[in-house]
Amino acid sequence: MIKIERLPKGIHTLALLSSLVLLPVCAHGSTNEVRALSAKEAVDTDKVYVVAEVMPEFIGGNEKMLEFINENLQYPENVADYGYGSSFRVIVQFVVGRDGSVSKAKVIRGKDSVLDAEALRVVGMFPKFKPGSMEGKAVNVYFTLPIVFKFPDAPEEPMEMTGCGTAEFVEAMAGIWHYPEKAIKKSLTGTVYVIFDVDSDGTFNVAYTKAFPDPRKSGAPGVQKKDIQMLIDEAVRSVGKAVEQVGATKINGEPFPSRFLLPVRFQISGKPYVKADYTPMAPMTILEEVVVMAEAD
Repeated sequence: MIKIERLPKGIHTLALLSSLVLLPVCAHGSTNEVRALSAKEAVDTDKVYVVAEVMPEFIGGNEKMLEFINENLQYPENVADYGYGSSFRVIVQFVVGRDGSVSKAKVIRGKDSVLDAEALRVVGMFPKFKPGSMEGKAVNVYFTLPIVFKFPDAPEEPMEMTGCGTAEFVEAMAGIWHYPEKAIKKSLTGTVYVIFDVDSDGTFNVAYTKAFPDPRKSGAPGVQKKDIQMLIDEAVRSVGKAVEQVGATKINGEPFPSRFLLPVRFQISGKPYVKADYTPMAPMTILEEVVVMAEAD
């Protein structure tokens, strides 16, 4: 929608709207604002009119003016100093001469010396306008132009994650896992859930371990508590070794202390395996299950 803004004392404004510049369309003086000249009065071509019967116009219209400003307006590099997503209006007044030239530009409402100077610089680059006129004669006319500096939103910083919990961690684990020989001989299978913390300095701490379902109920003969602990110990050893290799989780290079849940499935080829899920109550990053396979003796 085109919005016409009117300033005090009959001064008309032009604003154009784009992603960088807010620039509404020129409001021409209404008939009751322009007093008809009497027969005794003549058009004063030296006077600068506040309102003319026909207001000055950028050659090509408002769209061309918009293109011109967008192509030439330069934003300061220190966007953060102004605030990402912020906008500031600089109102410039100038005279469009009877020959169409632009002169006597000044800021009548500004932001700071940088934005004010840039608004004046762009206005100073304007080509000649189609001049305003009174009684069919070209005259000098004041023209007021609000230019809005619309600063972009802060760019989204791409998130790069390294260390524990990433593909780098998974690759490190690939050559570490070992299926205990005693567990293979006893056909011991099951999943060990390891909940562990990695501090920002890379320190590895196990918070909780659980074998689930209970390998003693898997049907393997002679399974004892120490056999279950053997699988738990192997899972903890392997996780700790992988953490030692890749270090703490880092987001965009900054260490980030994290808690993880890693399911480690010990499975023997050809042997029955009961899959069961363990869902922790506390919030943490749940890593993809690691499967440690062995061939039956």
